Amino acid sequence: MTQKSKYLLTRWIIFSVVFALLPFLFKILSEISRGHEISLEMLFGRGELLLVSVTLCAVAVGELFEITPIQSIATLIAGGSAIIIIAITSFYYANISVGGEDLKIDMVIWMSISLFLCSVVVSSACIIIASTREIKK
Repeated sequence: MTQKSKYLLTRWIIFSVVFALLPFLFKILSEISRGHEISLEMLFGRGELLLVSVTLCAVAVGELFEITPIQSIATLIAGGSAIIIIAITSFYYANISVGGEDLKIDMVIWMSISLFLCSVVVSSACIIIASTREIKK
């Protein structure tokens, strides 16, 4: 990985991933301040992590396709994967936001964390690929 790739990936992690997760930290601090127990259900049971996942993928796809036209298989795979994650995650959030008695919170938590991790991996790939290309005028 080049120095430029490391720099851009680090910048993306700090200013996209970490900042996107700050509301969860604030939620934890709020609950601790009130003497409440912290649980995965409290943090991820309503699907907010899915919104973070969509945002991370959208930013990464924007970075990937802003630089140059699609010129490689890696670009197609990374960009296409990010778009698929955006679609699945958006649909899943819309589905769980309706609620209902049959909604399994443990499944929402598991899917939210899984989709988030997938979005971080795929988005990182998009950022790295974008950093290896030169801007064409």
